Amino acid sequence: MNKIYTYITEVKLQQQIGRYQILETVAVGSQGSVYQAYDSDTGQVVALKVLLSNHTQNPTYVERFNREGTMIASLDHPNIVKIFEVGNDGDTHFMSFEYLPESLDNIIKASSPMIVNSVVKFGQQICAGLELAHDNEIIHRDIKPQNILIGSAGQAKIVDFGIAHADRMSGITEAGAILGTPHYMSPEQALGKPADHRSDIYALGCLLYQMVSGDLPFDDEDPMKVIRMQVDDQPVKLKKLRSDIPKKLISIIEKAMAKELAIRYQNISDLSSDLNKLERTLPSPQLTNPNIVTQTQGQAQIEAQQTQQGKFRPSESWLDEWSQAWDKTHKNNLAKVTAVLSILGGLGYILVQFGYLTMITDAIKKIF
Repeated sequence: MNKIYTYITEVKLQQQIGRYQILETVAVGSQGSVYQAYDSDTGQVVALKVLLSNHTQNPTYVERFNREGTMIASLDHPNIVKIFEVGNDGDTHFMSFEYLPESLDNIIKASSPMIVNSVVKFGQQICAGLELAHDNEIIHRDIKPQNILIGSAGQAKIVDFGIAHADRMSGITEAGAILGTPHYMSPEQALGKPADHRSDIYALGCLLYQMVSGDLPFDDEDPMKVIRMQVDDQPVKLKKLRSDIPKKLISIIEKAMAKELAIRYQNISDLSSDLNKLERTLPSPQLTNPNIVTQTQGQAQIEAQQTQQGKFRPSESWLDEWSQAWDKTHKNNLAKVTAVLSILGGLGYILVQFGYLTMITDAIKKIF
């Protein structure tokens, strides 16, 4: 921990790595730190991932870090975070990529359990990004909410291929090493066996389970117990946690999380296809993405609140309402005038009938 703290201090004092000016620390991991930085060449704010100084003398860590940047840079897809540069400034190794402050982890914490439409939509987008990676023989091996960032349009973007494995470069990863996050780790990873693309499918199944239920499929304070659960236990049935989950979605998640590789989805495209079929059977949500409030949706909510508070409502019926009020007011006035004229007419009739009008006229003549 002291080494990590010392390195962060060095970076803050230096303030500049290559063409990037460090703005603030975003996250610190066991292998690297991520900073918000200003790219002086392009004028944009980026995320800058930097390998920790205590790893820069280890050729394995340096090679793995550079490999991550090279692999992601080769994957041009809207559901994979875009890499801008992979390089080094002296002994400082870095990569710059899109700065996206929102993550699926934040959305799950704020909106869990999520509505089914959002779960399916995010699942489809993650499948799309993984499909390109798998087509290029790249296995992520650490799919989890923290590694799914959210773009400005609300789309999922896969990030952090730090422990990704490419079949064509398999010698870099040590045999028998357990790499991944326990809560999303496939049984074969937990046992230290070779992982393939079906390990990513298992992790995505765990993520879908969490999004739709609000709970992790396996959880314990002891990470080693969680790893054993991934191998030996079955998660709580989703229908016991939530009654409105479509049976087809339950079936998709259970197949993705199958312990046996032969029973699990064999390709991410098959999982994606089933999600696409399910989406066509779902009722349209009220909002495009109810778990992310866009600027337009936020303005709509403000106008709705103003309506509830009795402020002016820009509806199509406001002119009709005004016209009705005008007619009602003037009709009342017209009735009053008619009543007064009727009274005066009656009074005039009485005056003429009984000769009082002649008497009044003579009196007026005498005065003038």
